[in-house]
Amino acid sequence: MSESVEVVVIGAGLAGLTCALELSKRGVDVRVLEASDAVGGRVKTDEHEGYLLDHGFQVLLTAYPHAQMYLDYDELDLCPFFPGSLIRTPRGFARVADPFREPAAGLQTLWADVGTLRDKLRVGAMRAELATKSLEQIFSGNEVDTLSWLQQRGFSQGFIDEFFRPFYGGVMLDRELETSSKMLEFTYKMFAAGDTAIPRRGMGQLTKQLAQKLGDDRITLGARVTKLTDAGVELADGAELHADQVVIATHADFAAAQLDEVPETTWRSVSCVYFSADEAPITAPILVLAGDNAGPINNLCVPSLISSDYAPAGKHLISVSVLGHHTDRDNDALERAIRAQASAWFGSAQVTRWRHLRTYHIEHAQPNQDAGKLSTPARAVKIDPRLFVCGDHRETASIDGAMSSGRRAALALLEERARATKRSA
Repeated sequence: MSESVEVVVIGAGLAGLTCALELSKRGVDVRVLEASDAVGGRVKTDEHEGYLLDHGFQVLLTAYPHAQMYLDYDELDLCPFFPGSLIRTPRGFARVADPFREPAAGLQTLWADVGTLRDKLRVGAMRAELATKSLEQIFSGNEVDTLSWLQQRGFSQGFIDEFFRPFYGGVMLDRELETSSKMLEFTYKMFAAGDTAIPRRGMGQLTKQLAQKLGDDRITLGARVTKLTDAGVELADGAELHADQVVIATHADFAAAQLDEVPETTWRSVSCVYFSADEAPITAPILVLAGDNAGPINNLCVPSLISSDYAPAGKHLISVSVLGHHTDRDNDALERAIRAQASAWFGSAQVTRWRHLRTYHIEHAQPNQDAGKLSTPARAVKIDPRLFVCGDHRETASIDGAMSSGRRAALALLEERARATKRSA
């Protein structure tokens, strides 16, 4: 027995939910099929022993234009990070801040023991330059790797190593700075134009909110699509769902397996290791960057200092990001190495009392977007009149890129439906 709908969207992540929401607003009968038992894709939050554990260190840049278009920020109850970073260098900790948003702390940044005065003035010049650039100008401009872009602007090697490598290691999962310079320009503009925040109840609230707007009756969980058919899709249990059109909104590997037009994607991986502590190792809602490159930690934060809902009363949640591919077999060794590095930062007396909660190894965290990958920043979402594709592999590897691709797929599909209606009239 089979059902019929006008449009099937495969995947209930940011791209698929945005696409389905746009279609439903235009009166299209749409059904979202999600293989797992919850919406979210790579943007999920688990509740564990009273802690909120995001699937990897993730933040929302409130300046993202498509996030502003589809998300209700007030309902998310966003909690911002301090606009700056605490950098661990071989000489100790140095705190830097955005002088345009934190003038007092910004003045102290000029004398912070990281980089040179010229480096800090160049950061200000870079901020001013990107503030005047439109997104269209950024993505239509020249493209090199991030390291070359920074070197061309005269940043010292010390500042690149101690600030940009861990900072963009966290953003783009690329401490080598091989990622397209367009991603640096885009994300830096977004950081400067708005807050860096998390919803009070975890990053998973982004996709939950989109799903609530769409309606539970339009989403089927535990529905794994195994094959595209001429009539729609076939599921793992043998059921068929007939549809006039299909949107593939999964991550790139499934799309590439189904569509010759979608190339195979290489991925950047990350592990997120969570600890519980009675005492926070820092006092501010700030991101800690590993500028010393002395261990596995790339960046660390205490989400419970940003939103108290992330941990039970009287406890703190510590989030540690480690770049690269790891497996469950590495967990004990990885935890020991993290503790050793953190002990050098905060003292072993404190770190030995941290209790490990959970480790997430996220092999497919971000599509690789090395220099050259964004020469065409918005890749095609229409495969043929019946078949469409979206996801962050079609644009920038970001929350905004996923949502933008979902919107583009919906609009392309609607345009095709209007064209078909006109032909049949």
